[in-house]
Amino acid sequence: MVACVMSCPKLVFLVSLRLSISSIIVAETPNPLDDNIPSPVACFNCSLCQYPCNPSPPATPAYQPFAPPPSPPPPPSPSMPVPSNCPPSPPSQCCQVPPPGPPHPPPNIPYYNYGTSPPLRFSNRPLRDCTTTYKKPSLYLVLTTEPHPETGSKAVRPQTTAMLLSKGNWVKQSCLVLVLLAYIHQSIDQRLELFIHEYHQLGQKGTGPGARSSHAIAVVGNKAYVFGGEFTPRVPVDNKLHVFDLEDLTWSIADVTGEVPPPRVGVTMAAVGGIIYVFGGRDAEHKELNELYSFDTSTNKWALLSSGETGPAHRSYHSTAVDDRRVYIFGGCGVAGRLNDLWAYDVKDGQWVGFPKPGETCPGRGGPGLVVSEGKIWVIYGFSGVELDDVHCFDPVSGEWTLIETTGEKPTPRSVFSTVGIGKYAFLCGGEIDPSDLGHLGAGKFSNEVFALDTETRIWKRWEDLADEGHHPGPRGWCAFSAARREGKDGLLVYGGNSPTNDRLNDIFFFTPSL
Repeated sequence: MVACVMSCPKLVFLVSLRLSISSIIVAETPNPLDDNIPSPVACFNCSLCQYPCNPSPPATPAYQPFAPPPSPPPPPSPSMPVPSNCPPSPPSQCCQVPPPGPPHPPPNIPYYNYGTSPPLRFSNRPLRDCTTTYKKPSLYLVLTTEPHPETGSKAVRPQTTAMLLSKGNWVKQSCLVLVLLAYIHQSIDQRLELFIHEYHQLGQKGTGPGARSSHAIAVVGNKAYVFGGEFTPRVPVDNKLHVFDLEDLTWSIADVTGEVPPPRVGVTMAAVGGIIYVFGGRDAEHKELNELYSFDTSTNKWALLSSGETGPAHRSYHSTAVDDRRVYIFGGCGVAGRLNDLWAYDVKDGQWVGFPKPGETCPGRGGPGLVVSEGKIWVIYGFSGVELDDVHCFDPVSGEWTLIETTGEKPTPRSVFSTVGIGKYAFLCGGEIDPSDLGHLGAGKFSNEVFALDTETRIWKRWEDLADEGHHPGPRGWCAFSAARREGKDGLLVYGGNSPTNDRLNDIFFFTPSL
């Protein structure tokens, strides 16, 4: 049994984590695992401890990632005394190793003696995903630079400041955190499902677009293209196409030809292949627009693809998403009010397709999230006179809309947030959670939170952030955002936006979830 346990790569890895913790402050509260095992404090009193506190635990060596665990001492002979660091006590009260056998939840785990522990079922959830479902992570996971010897992935190890959460209540720092890591039982794993993410603020060289909001950004290859926006509320800044190189972090202005779109705010853009598509917005005369433009990044040429009555109605502050063939447009502020219609532009056929409307359950809205996931289109939140918190899904195959009932850690109602679809998750970052009394002329209350909706289970999760304060975008909304890939990682690129002080921003961040 010991050989089987020690051969498990995950246990080898976790035992090495145990050796890396130089000091442990033991919790003096009831065991959070509810398995009736006394706290390690009791292990130094044989009359209290039902498991061995002998032999004395060896001195903890310096941290060595993936160091093989020490071989467990051979079991003592019945005729030989057992070395002990416990005070004398009657034999009936001395700590004894339980006989091996299959565990029954909740499992019994002897402290400081993992080699003699009964075998437990391991969760299939990666260890780096193991944090809490509450407002603060119970375990901060720190990436190391050493790759795992078998998987090649980076390691994670707990900081000595790790905290443990039990039924919603904090307990002290404890080696029980290590127990949770080393023995992740499925029943416990269901409580520890929140993931972590990181923001990285990117440096900028050259002359960029400057501070602005209500603009748009799209990524093609290793370059991000920024168009439109405002510095003064409702006043378009320019119609230059600013280009940001994601490798050398340098700004430039594209030398363009063709039918260049006029300046506008509340515009959206997205890329399919090497072509960027720009739709709608509001011009300097505060008129809603409905032109669809394309920009070929290989030739730097603009082209007007559609306008008039053949496509979606005039609008601004709508949402755009793409798949490998279509550009989807939903909602926004129209000439006569907020809209709730869904359109798709087929980039191969060059035609607009209008889909059935969702009905009264999905009121017209501005600033919603729009994500394509698993072949379906998801409409998330938005503003319809009040901030909304509903989720709707459209199936292009059946042509049907569904109001989605979600559970979990639902975000508060909000709009004008940044959103991206990665795998089965729809990410929601920041946004306005309380509008300004001045409308678009003022700054409402913004959020800096990150949430993800699992489109399969329909469960919301709040994603904890490990970024330092200087690398976090902070509360903001009305940003330009786009899916992007940088240094081999998929994520969300966020540029500019509006701040709680109503000051436009000009910084750029790359958000990478830990999937």
